[in-house]
Amino acid sequence: MKKNKKGIISPSLFLIGILIVALFGLSWKMLDDRDERDTLQQLTLQAELEKEEAKLVGDSISTCTGGNTQSMLIKAVNEDTASANTDKYSYRVIGDTAWTEATFGTAVTAGISLGADYEFVSGISPTSETGDANGPYFTVKNMPCRLLKEVIVTDDTLYSDMTATFYNSDENAAAQDFDADTSADWVSIKWQAAADEEAGNKFIVDAVTLIDNGQHRKKYPNIVCVNLNTTHHDRPEAKFEGVAMNSVSQPTIHAATAGHTSYCFESPVYDEDPAKYYIKLDPDNTHYASADMDATASLYYGHFYIDSETAKLKWGVVTDDDNFVGFTAAETVTLDLT
Repeated sequence: MKKNKKGIISPSLFLIGILIVALFGLSWKMLDDRDERDTLQQLTLQAELEKEEAKLVGDSISTCTGGNTQSMLIKAVNEDTASANTDKYSYRVIGDTAWTEATFGTAVTAGISLGADYEFVSGISPTSETGDANGPYFTVKNMPCRLLKEVIVTDDTLYSDMTATFYNSDENAAAQDFDADTSADWVSIKWQAAADEEAGNKFIVDAVTLIDNGQHRKKYPNIVCVNLNTTHHDRPEAKFEGVAMNSVSQPTIHAATAGHTSYCFESPVYDEDPAKYYIKLDPDNTHYASADMDATASLYYGHFYIDSETAKLKWGVVTDDDNFVGFTAAETVTLDLT
């Protein structure tokens, strides 16, 4: 603080100093008040969330008292249409072998072990192994007296409703001319599901209790198999949105035509928004010819399934009994090569 020539502090400067200290204290108090308000708001919000959760699951107790009756109601809502879904789901106590089938939207009022931990899988019937609606795997810990839970599902698109278009290396929906240039190049297939439907189960990736099937990653549960002339083509590569797709085992449900070799890769789930899947073709410079250049790519959907022998929950495009998981067909497109 500035002093005059006699070393005495100026009264005006002294008052200004006091004012600064007062303002600083007031600001600090306002910050404290704001922190208290934020904390109070957070506590209020948490209380509201807990109240909503209580409404959702009912009484989180292991026995039914006070007139409460045992009930478990799992509802499913379509992600695209917001409409109710009434497909099947399966559930069991974690650690048990047997699964029980139920229907979305229909209450289960018997056979529930209160206080037990349960696991659920959407769209699966334990008797048929295969999937129906695309939906999540989830668990409920400490089963309450009353449970009301809602899950999001999507409709599986029929293979016949899928659209697949071949594009050459120039991104044109036209033939790829390898007669003129046999250099390896990327072609693509534009896959598109029907409106408000999806090809494959995108919820597989969130099933933390399940692991990748070797090279086949849960994030890319579908499989694309390319049939190429054995003499005219070397091994291809595949990528989606710049990410290399791993080579996977050929599903038993896929067959190569005579004179061709099958190459299979993991693939993502597709919806109504078109998406391109890229394949790098590498023609054999010595043996390449325009004759017999028929080549195809087939898409298989990935789903959950329940093993008919072990009752284990698994995922893939084919069951352990070599049956389709889901629809008994594939979406196949011809690769227009000349």
